[in-house]
Amino acid sequence: MTSSKTLRRHQRDVEGFTHALGRFLEIMEPEQNFGAGPSWSPCQGREVEASRLRFEVDRAAGPAAYGFAEARSFVEWKPRGTMQTRPVSPAGSWATILSDDPMFDVETILACCSQAMGILEMQARNAEEREHQYVRRVLAWMAALTGSGLPPLAKWTARAAGTIVVGVAVVGVTYWLGWR
Repeated sequence: MTSSKTLRRHQRDVEGFTHALGRFLEIMEPEQNFGAGPSWSPCQGREVEASRLRFEVDRAAGPAAYGFAEARSFVEWKPRGTMQTRPVSPAGSWATILSDDPMFDVETILACCSQAMGILEMQARNAEEREHQYVRRVLAWMAALTGSGLPPLAKWTARAAGTIVVGVAVVGVTYWLGWR
């Protein structure tokens, strides 16, 4: 069971990847080719900036891949010449949009990002509810032990019995240790 804190971190990682990819695409322009979709190249005079931003997207892709895996958000990609598909992480394969034959288009990557963020949000909320329910169960158990949910006479009886048990245990330990 994944904690809500981990799920929120995965969600932030996917969101960071999406923002880095968006900043990268702002300085890129699509080029039409005969492959699966357009390939992307830097705008005139922005090659250095594109190189720096590509590094940022690559860096954000690593942690985002864990988020995609946790959300089970993949692209079913069919390699050319085969009839079988295989799941591919958008974070690991995003750079193919720069090639002459991209695996999938930018819209597919961004759709997977949005879906993964939504799934991780829902999973985090469910995990938070489970975590709070666990705390409530522990608090109810402790209340039952201390007798705080009982009527006044029973409450004092439970506390007195607890005090007697603790007292007997302390006397037994001191006797066992030889402190007379």
